[in-house]
Amino acid sequence: MKNEFSVNENDLRKLNQKLGKLFAIDKSVASNLIDRFAIKSEYDIVKDAPVDTNNLRKNIHKKTNDKEALIESQAFSKLNPTFDYALIQEFGSSRRKPKPYFWPNIYKNYNVLLLRIDKAIKKAIK
Repeated sequence: MKNEFSVNENDLRKLNQKLGKLFAIDKSVASNLIDRFAIKSEYDIVKDAPVDTNNLRKNIHKKTNDKEALIESQAFSKLNPTFDYALIQEFGSSRRKPKPYFWPNIYKNYNVLLLRIDKAIKKAIK
């Protein structure tokens, strides 16, 4: 199974444009919003992750810097170390229905992030 998927390029472009404007106005506010997005997304993903052995929840991590957030979810089977349990949970397989826990939370928090960026831009140019 390939560990690849695509993200809506229009959403990504919109986010990059808005963040670019905010970084030009106030870098510390933009960095704070990115960090808040990552913290909230990680919390929501862990909360909604299916629980069997708790291995999946333990392997959800966020990494942030001033300009980006990375949220990872990997849980490999103890019986087969190449079998990524996290992908099967999120997207399903021929034998298992998907139980999305990752992307719904990313998109929910993405929309909140866009609203907060707009609000911060308006506040900064007043």
